[in-house]
Amino acid sequence: MGTRPVKVLVVAVAVAVVLGAGLTSAVALGGRSHDTRRRVLTAAPVDATSTVVPPVVTGDEPSTTAAVAPGAEPPSSASPPPTTWAITTSTPPAVRKPKPAAVKATPPPTPGGPFRGFAAWVDVYDWSAAYTKGAPKIGPEAVDVMAAHGVQVLEIQSAKAEQPGGVLEPDLLGRWIARAHARGLRVVVWYLPTLVDAGVDVAKLTASAQLGVEGLGVDIESRAVADPTARSAALVHVTGAIRAATRLPLQAITLPGVATDVINLAYWPGFPWHAIASAYDVWTPMGYWTNRTPQSGYRDAYRYTRDNINLLRSDLGNASAVVTVAGGLAEQTTTGDVAGYIKACAELGCVGGGLYDFRTTADGLWPILAVLRR
Repeated sequence: MGTRPVKVLVVAVAVAVVLGAGLTSAVALGGRSHDTRRRVLTAAPVDATSTVVPPVVTGDEPSTTAAVAPGAEPPSSASPPPTTWAITTSTPPAVRKPKPAAVKATPPPTPGGPFRGFAAWVDVYDWSAAYTKGAPKIGPEAVDVMAAHGVQVLEIQSAKAEQPGGVLEPDLLGRWIARAHARGLRVVVWYLPTLVDAGVDVAKLTASAQLGVEGLGVDIESRAVADPTARSAALVHVTGAIRAATRLPLQAITLPGVATDVINLAYWPGFPWHAIASAYDVWTPMGYWTNRTPQSGYRDAYRYTRDNINLLRSDLGNASAVVTVAGGLAEQTTTGDVAGYIKACAELGCVGGGLYDFRTTADGLWPILAVLRR
């Protein structure tokens, strides 16, 4: 909407009024395998600019030619009639500052991602018909019990190297995953590569990654390849291939440092920590203090958990590596063990954990373990 032009005289008078009125500008693990647990082993804000609001001129704009009645002599041009100006002032309207553009900050990634929090572990020796002689010990309804105990992450084994095809019993496994999601749990599927045939291992992991889950775990412990140098090379290959094949967050489920760096240096000498470090999002040592003897000093859950985390980070050369810990074998674990385990995890900044495994965890341990929730 426009305004009519104001003549020079109007402007001059307006400026005088503004100055006279004083208006201003308006300007704001240790020895026992996961897989073989049944066997002994923003735009910037916009600033408003200052604005001078002139007084408002009311009435019609005066003409420069005097009105002449019909038949009358026009007045002399040398003596024009006097002009009277009606000038009023009003409070200038408030100047609105434009609102700053809304900027959504990108939150930093949550340490641990889908692996974070209180986890329950399940392997094929409990859920699979093929590994329980056709009679699984637990079914998908077990997820309801997990949820009632506050479990946040289901860690379930998805395949075995010796089985044909991709994942094991996909229909039954799919029901586990669907039940977990329906109860609000994140699902991580895991697989133990033997490294004997890297192609088979990559195929199993790739099939597992396509199950509609939140994370993928690689259980790194097999010594089926006897030569540690060849074993390490195969691990590096499998790790690189699965990292390239999926965008899922990856979990390295590793042997406990006390077992490999202190107790048995011959288990996997030259483990390729630095060659695989960048591929994994979280590290989970199998910290089974229940495999240690009291005489070793490592049957103490607090000490064993603490030392394994420190050795893992030292091996990686990364003091801030993101860690969860798979605790001792549940059927041999006491409330005192759990208290020591949780204390070590808290002191060293673990982002989660749980005992191995769900089915063998005694009822009295669940309330203590719930402290692992994040």
